[in-house]
Amino acid sequence: MSFRGWASPLAHPIPTLFPTREKAHGRAPGLGELMGTTAGSMRPRRWPVRPKYFAFALIALMMLVVLDKDRVIADPADPIWDHYRTFKWWLIPHGIAGVLVLLLGASQFSDRLRRRLARHRLVGRLYVGAVAVTVPIGILIESIKIANGIAPVRLLVATSCFGALFALTTATGFVMARRHNIVAHRRWMTRSYAIGLVFLTGRTVDHIPWLTSLMTGPDEMLEAHHISGLWLYVFLSLVMAEVALALFGPASRLTGPHKRA
Repeated sequence: MSFRGWASPLAHPIPTLFPTREKAHGRAPGLGELMGTTAGSMRPRRWPVRPKYFAFALIALMMLVVLDKDRVIADPADPIWDHYRTFKWWLIPHGIAGVLVLLLGASQFSDRLRRRLARHRLVGRLYVGAVAVTVPIGILIESIKIANGIAPVRLLVATSCFGALFALTTATGFVMARRHNIVAHRRWMTRSYAIGLVFLTGRTVDHIPWLTSLMTGPDEMLEAHHISGLWLYVFLSLVMAEVALALFGPASRLTGPHKRA
């Protein structure tokens, strides 16, 4: 039996799926290149508008609602001043520090500001200082209310625990920054700012009737057990912070020498 004239099928090159690349490089793409091509084609699409901008828009809207609700403070003849009379001078530093917390905290989530490290640190220290001012004054105001019989004790307990939690999350975020644990720093500061937003959410709910009716049931249930409704807003703020961290947290995006768990 003669094998003359018989050609092995291996003698003919098998056509590839990448003829252009093979001609260009003189070889077929390897497994790593194929996997890279597949991974690149499966990258998730970026959001057309970053989710944090929706959050900032909602915060700005709540600020406008609170300004509309509290505009009566500008009128000394309004009956609301009978409620504020015993602690009205404490409202000035408490209010200024609270406004700084809300504005400076929101600015800290700016990517542009974080790239300017010196300015980011300065604003961060001002934020921590504002928290250190507003928390004890808020507790003092509730103590004055109880002394004058215009607030229940459970509100002082809730305010004190709320302030302690606010201070704890802020201090933890500050310590994490000092230790250069940037991922943990950003997570704890997100929690801190979410707790600070309780100031806005509670007043917004009180000013919008359908939101008030929505929260009436849970609030009355807590009050029936001598628990302040403030706990409900603190709980919801922490839940929203954890949801935001789980979906859009910094751990998956932060790279380089500053990424630490």
